Amino acid sequence: MKKNILKILSKVALLFVIFGFFEIVAWEEKGFILARMLIDFGEFNYILSGLGVYFIIFFSVLSVYYTLILLIREKDICSARVNKIDIFFLASGIVGCIISFVFFIKEFGIDSIEYGFYIIISGFIISLIFLIIALSIEEIPQEPVCTEQRKVYKASRNLPAICGYISPEVCVYTIFLLLFFTGGIFVYL
Repeated sequence: MKKNILKILSKVALLFVIFGFFEIVAWEEKGFILARMLIDFGEFNYILSGLGVYFIIFFSVLSVYYTLILLIREKDICSARVNKIDIFFLASGIVGCIISFVFFIKEFGIDSIEYGFYIIISGFIISLIFLIIALSIEEIPQEPVCTEQRKVYKASRNLPAICGYISPEVCVYTIFLLLFFTGGIFVYL
């Protein structure tokens, strides 16, 4: 069960990537406009950088959408096949981010980067951390649940969803990471 929650938290972090894409990323432009401007320059490096910006949003949305469809259909989101697809989607988005922004910073300097870029980076980092933790956990098959455990489980369903299934330490670390990275966002606003 912890693997499911951690993978869902990984997708929530990708929502930060999507949110950052709709904020001002560079040159006081939002993500789509920035990608379009880079492609319109016409040189190969600019086109590659613009496509990298599109990769960021495309693979982030695709990853969240894929997991959402699996959850709606009540499929296992921790199977080996789904893990490979999650790794592919996240790696593709990160590669797009690296390609586009390394070139962008090299060409135009760090001063042209705005706060949307930092939201995107923090979303990728948090998502990667949660995915690595989820993939490293080995779940032990559970024994049959007795009636006492069922009562505890039913009582815990009244709590927030995250706190009912994972340990309090993980809840605290998750909330801390989200507040830490989003707190840095509001400094720029």
